[in-house]
Amino acid sequence: MHKYPLSRRDLLKSGALVIGFNLFGPVARVFAQGLQGGTPLSNVGGLTPDQLDSWLAIAPDGTVSVFTSKVDLGTGTGTSLGQIVAEELDVPVLKIRMEIGDTTRSVDQGRTSASRTLERAGPQLRQAAAAARQELLKRASTQLGAPANQLTVTGGVVSVTGNPARSVSYAALVGGRPFDTKIQASGEQWDLNLASDVKPKDPKDYKIVGTSVARFDLPPKFTGQFLTRTTSASGHAARPRRAAAGRELEACVNRPGIHQEYPRCAGRAEGAISSALSRRRSGRPFAPLAR
Repeated sequence: MHKYPLSRRDLLKSGALVIGFNLFGPVARVFAQGLQGGTPLSNVGGLTPDQLDSWLAIAPDGTVSVFTSKVDLGTGTGTSLGQIVAEELDVPVLKIRMEIGDTTRSVDQGRTSASRTLERAGPQLRQAAAAARQELLKRASTQLGAPANQLTVTGGVVSVTGNPARSVSYAALVGGRPFDTKIQASGEQWDLNLASDVKPKDPKDYKIVGTSVARFDLPPKFTGQFLTRTTSASGHAARPRRAAAGRELEACVNRPGIHQEYPRCAGRAEGAISSALSRRRSGRPFAPLAR
């Protein structure tokens, strides 16, 4: 260690003061400098990633619920993630139900960050869906008495190639019941890798990914349904009811081509919501919702 004598007068004459900190070790973790880009403390309460049931569930009617800790910031990422899962499972997009942002019902996938949502969460959900498809084909193979490589899937129904009469649906195989299936998982959050031993669908066979589909999130936003969601911790909030949108939005929501007319509908939605807030503050009753 070398000592360099320096008076305060000489220090001030130098015109600069440089102070350095070492952020390696515990302090680095506080500031979340990990490669995954998340926070080391955010895993609390998340589901285990090596269980297929942590990612997907199939209802008795064939609806597929997809669980992700990511949120849709208004860019339609929930719809895009749903397309990825629908593609791998070969089910209609309308059969996908996205359960987003509930950290008590999903695996910790790190923070939501613009385009990183699809870049990081997309492959994770693709692999989870591919693993689910593999498991479903395995069960269908046993039930139909045919090798898995001789089975095809169309619209969530597995059939024997060349003999479509011999078939079984996903709903019949697991609908309303857990998979109880473990999958490979390593890493965490953004760097979480799933089911690396499962080969996903070849992109040249894509029929859903890359196509334009109606966004899942727009109709509830147009009708003000998103305003009705609350928790016990938000009892202090003034909550406009869905009826606040009332007749003002009814024609807009039911009109064909609603997604192409988004700017016009969004403007009417804002007007209806503003009116609802004004009524709430003044104590006036809400207009009944036209059905």
